[in-house]
Amino acid sequence: MLKNETDTRLRAQRILAWQEAVATLPDNRFFDIMRVYLGEIKTPYNKQRLIEQLGAFLHKEQNRKNLAAMLDDFDKEIITAVSFLPDVTQSRLSDFFSGEYTLSQLYPQLINLTDRLIIYNAKQEKTGQQYIRINPLLEDVLAPYISIGRILPSAVCAVRTDDVRFRLSPEFIAAFVSYIMEKPELCKADGTIKKNNGARLEEIFPGKSKCLQLLFTAFLNLQLVKQNEKTVTPDRNRFASFAELSQKKQYAYLCAASTGRLSREGLRSQAQLFLDCTASIPSGGATRSVLLRTAVLLGDSAVRQNRFSRMIEQARQGQPNPGETAGRLFDRIIDSAETFGLLDVTGRTEKREKIYRPGAPLVNDEPYKEPYDKVVNMDSGFTITVMPGLPLKELLPFVSFLSVTRCNTVAEFEINRTSVIRAFDAGYTAGEIYRLLSGYAPYDIPQNLRISIEDWNNSYSSATMYKGYVLKLDEKNAQFIEKNPNSSQFIKSKLAQGIYLLNIHNDDEAALFADTCGLDFIGKVQSANTETESAAFPLLTENNPSVLQNAEDGVTEQDAQDDGRNVQKELHEALDNLNLPPMQKNGLAQRIDHRMILSAEQFRGNTVHAENLEAGGIDFLGKLRLIESAISSKDMLEITMPSGSDVSKQQTFLGTPLQLTKETGDALLHMQLEPQKETATFSVSRAGSVKLIRSSLF
Repeated sequence: MLKNETDTRLRAQRILAWQEAVATLPDNRFFDIMRVYLGEIKTPYNKQRLIEQLGAFLHKEQNRKNLAAMLDDFDKEIITAVSFLPDVTQSRLSDFFSGEYTLSQLYPQLINLTDRLIIYNAKQEKTGQQYIRINPLLEDVLAPYISIGRILPSAVCAVRTDDVRFRLSPEFIAAFVSYIMEKPELCKADGTIKKNNGARLEEIFPGKSKCLQLLFTAFLNLQLVKQNEKTVTPDRNRFASFAELSQKKQYAYLCAASTGRLSREGLRSQAQLFLDCTASIPSGGATRSVLLRTAVLLGDSAVRQNRFSRMIEQARQGQPNPGETAGRLFDRIIDSAETFGLLDVTGRTEKREKIYRPGAPLVNDEPYKEPYDKVVNMDSGFTITVMPGLPLKELLPFVSFLSVTRCNTVAEFEINRTSVIRAFDAGYTAGEIYRLLSGYAPYDIPQNLRISIEDWNNSYSSATMYKGYVLKLDEKNAQFIEKNPNSSQFIKSKLAQGIYLLNIHNDDEAALFADTCGLDFIGKVQSANTETESAAFPLLTENNPSVLQNAEDGVTEQDAQDDGRNVQKELHEALDNLNLPPMQKNGLAQRIDHRMILSAEQFRGNTVHAENLEAGGIDFLGKLRLIESAISSKDMLEITMPSGSDVSKQQTFLGTPLQLTKETGDALLHMQLEPQKETATFSVSRAGSVKLIRSSLF
């Protein structure tokens, strides 16, 4: 009962908002509406009573039936988009439908839907922004035609492609990390890989230059590698935290971060958006335009609500919408995902659009099970081959002492003096290297390899340069600190009797060490930290419901059985039987064609005013009159101009006329173009046609 009361209250609020939008229209617009639907207005009049009469007109069963019957597919697409998108503006709809409908096609359709009272414009008080809303009086009539499938249609494959594709893998990532360790000077200050390193990487990772640059950009933006003035260094702790994520989440972060620098929340939201959108792809695949629309829809939590009325209400809150730029950013994420092999191109539509399906790394994301497979092969020539089977968290320590030589189906490395010393510098011991090698290989380490590692270790230990905190104690306190477990954990190396290199990174840790070990006689060092611990990666969820599978519970496709064209035909026949002047008949016939006539009771000739909305060719004065009228009424114009020197090819422009400058034998129209908002100048005499697009009754 409480839920029904809430729904009723919210609907009442929406009706009041619609009534207010009508009541606050300029008088000329207000009375245009009333004349079209109610007939000539007699004075004295009461605005509120007229609005109530208009509502009663829309409640008549036959009028509602005729309105539904005359909805076309374009109408239903726009209504669905307005229903699902929060805070809908004209520009947002234009972005949403970009690639399918031009603004010249969309704008007149929006005007027509407004004139038919299906949608209306509501102004937000604080910002003055105009938002498009569904007429609440028609919600139940329109609900059967609101289906997510209208704006996210299934892809129809015309040409199938089954190419074998590269796929991002833990081995590929680990091999690239190994190269970064070996060549810390591989990039320029702007993060682009240097030419000589690019050539070397092409030899190791053939055909993967674009992929490696995107991957390296992602590493930088995820702070997996630290960039200094001339070098980059992998952050072991940060990489370890990253590797703890599931493979699917790792790849989602890499796709998002490859597009550019984003805030922590921006990375999380875009990575989550990628997971949600790919989970929403149906079995038949989805085109790029559908993926972009899905990203815009999922850019706001309102899309996850099930009830149509609740979505409409939430759209009125005026909150900033994170989905506003989601489509543009997600376009680049799709490119990265395709390059990484996370989205497969399985075919193309008749319009040559690519059809995407989730790649194997997103579909088969089962965690690696322990004990891990023996996937490492070693030979006596110090060549190490790593086959698939290990997660990234196991591979990263393993490649720390390897030098990558080739990465294709499998990753090939070599172990040499330089790579092993690099591992020693990172804190690895010879014993740890033996353990890692033997842990993943099906047989023992070759004897000559073991001897070489021992030789390199002895050479490395013969001369060591230290940097850090050194503790010097007398013999008594030295024995105490070595035997005390609270203090021994801080000892990195014993340099000499009573002299220790401590595993301490800053003054605060030194003070903590003194307190923990009971060495209060040392004295405390007071200073701010110079290093901070990397923050953990924000949580992502992998099982969000698919927008395609969970759109609008309870709403099914129930297209009206009555054909809208038959309704219009009957109205035309009824009009022909009336004894009206030709001008008035023509005006009413145009209203029928524009689907503004729902009932024969609207056939009132005295409400029709003759108006010419288009002029072209040699009708120079006619074009001038339309332009002057548009400037006066602040309406839009659609103008066609010859494309270059070829008069037979025409180009269409839509915009708002700003000024008309008359010259000898011609006139120049200055117009702000849509959607670019740029100003252009056109010769009126050369214009093939000028069409006035009247602003909506709203």
